[in-house]
Amino acid sequence: MATTYSELFDLVTFDLKSYELNTLYQASSNVCPVGVVYYSDTSLTTSVGTTATSYVSTYVTGSYSSIVVGSTTRYVSTVHCIASNYDVYMTGFLLRAIPSFEKACSQDLSDRNDTTMTFNITLTDSEKDILVRLIAVQVVKQEVFDIRQIRGMLKNKDGERYSEANLLKEKMSLQDRLVELADKAISAYDISNQDWDTFYD
Repeated sequence: MATTYSELFDLVTFDLKSYELNTLYQASSNVCPVGVVYYSDTSLTTSVGTTATSYVSTYVTGSYSSIVVGSTTRYVSTVHCIASNYDVYMTGFLLRAIPSFEKACSQDLSDRNDTTMTFNITLTDSEKDILVRLIAVQVVKQEVFDIRQIRGMLKNKDGERYSEANLLKEKMSLQDRLVELADKAISAYDISNQDWDTFYD
């Protein structure tokens, strides 16, 4: 089963508490467009109709999402749902995170479809964990390099500048710690996937 970007983004939101991310996450919803076949079962085998209008869809797994038709919950393929603003926003962080793991990953991370926001491969739990850590690094990096904060530090009085400087210092420390944890996870993954029989050949 292919891994969707949404699976990773949900884990990032769970791991990284950010007011801005949580607000965008809660305000966003996926959309199931007109003309999508919907099913009565989660295995998507018993079709019961086709959407005549757009529906808000709830992501459940990489395979299926749920919609409410009338008062009945129905299921659609997640691939057919249009991504939320949150998913579109987070895709930028994912695309910046992938190069940090591309060489060590035993699977081809370029085997993906950015339009449907799906990897054409099934990522392992370890691979998902590493990508989530690397996405978190990118999110925090954006916070560190937020030009609005730097401008605010330059405009504020000396007493206020100290607290903003401390906040920036803590964000930089968090970024360094996240990078360190991601590097350790990549090293552990690389060692566990090493072919030791041919290592010394």
